[in-house]
Amino acid sequence: MNIMNNAFFAFCKRNKGKVLLLGLFLIFIILFYLGPRSRFPSDLPKDSELVASFREHHEAFEALCAMALEDSERVSDISVDTLRETSLEKHRKAQYRDLLEQIKRDMDIGIDDHERVLFSYSGGGEFLAINRTWGKGIAYYPSGPWKGNLVVKDLDHLGDRDGIYLVPLEKNWYLIYQNLD
Repeated sequence: MNIMNNAFFAFCKRNKGKVLLLGLFLIFIILFYLGPRSRFPSDLPKDSELVASFREHHEAFEALCAMALEDSERVSDISVDTLRETSLEKHRKAQYRDLLEQIKRDMDIGIDDHERVLFSYSGGGEFLAINRTWGKGIAYYPSGPWKGNLVVKDLDHLGDRDGIYLVPLEKNWYLIYQNLD
C-alpha cells in the first residue's frame, strides 16, 4: 500500500498541471450534478394552479405585499430561509413566516425600487453564469405593466421565449413568467 501511495504522489508531482485541470473538472462535474440545481422550466406550475393559489390565499398575498413594501428599505428578498439573515424584528419575521407557510413555504418574495413585488413559485438558472434566469409566479405592479412586459392570455404555452410576460388577475395583480439572459 505504501508503494502505491508513493507512486501516486510521484505521478502527481510530475503532472501538476494535468492533475490540477482534472481536479477542477471533477469539482465542476460534482457541483453541477450534485449541487443545488433548479428544476427545468418545463416543470413550472400551470397558470390554473397559480390562479387557484392566489384566490385561495388572497388575504395572505395582500398582507405579504403590504409588509414587503413597508420593509423594502431594509430587505429586497424575503423567504423562510432568508428571514434569519434580515434585520427585521422577531415578531415581523414570524408574521412573514406564518403567511408564507399559508401559501407556499419555499416561495420567495422580491421587491424592487419601483414597488413591484414578485412572489416566485418556481425559478432557476442562477447556478451557472452561462444559464438563463427564468421563473414563474404572481406579481404586484402598482402602476400596471412596464414597457417591454407583454400582456398575454396565458403563460402555459410560451415555451422558452425571451422576455417578461404577464396575465392580468385583478387590479395590479398578475401572473408572471420571466425568461432572461
